Amino acid sequence: MNPMSMTMQAFVERMQAGDTPAAAALAAGYPDSELERLLSDQRVRLALAAAQYPAPPVGRDEVIAQLDTDHVLAIAEGQAGAAVAATLGKAKLMGLIVEQSKVEVSVIDRLSPEAARALLVEIRRELEARRVAGDPLLKDRPPARLVAPA
Repeated sequence: MNPMSMTMQAFVERMQAGDTPAAAALAAGYPDSELERLLSDQRVRLALAAAQYPAPPVGRDEVIAQLDTDHVLAIAEGQAGAAVAATLGKAKLMGLIVEQSKVEVSVIDRLSPEAARALLVEIRRELEARRVAGDPLLKDRPPARLVAPA
């Protein structure tokens, strides 16, 4: 596909600025008789569609802002399910909701009491290191006890 001409680009820019198709065509230098051909040109249609539907957000803050917008739109449209989905998506991004997976614990059942205590101490050390490093899920927790009960 050939690139758009400068006049086609001017037409697209005028449309993006809010001009009517007829006013945009006239401002770009097209006669009235060319308006229908211009509007049906695939390059023009793609450029107008791309401007109407911008690329999705990429950063965390942009995604949160988009979810806020989605939530407001869902409420305005009476779509409670979509509003809840946007809220849950935002909560997950902010670390307020953590997906949990099923963990098999059959190995712990076979540990001796001494090995279980050593494992508990190791887990507590790891949690404390994460808390000190600023893990958002552990920031409001008290320091872990590093000695396992006997």
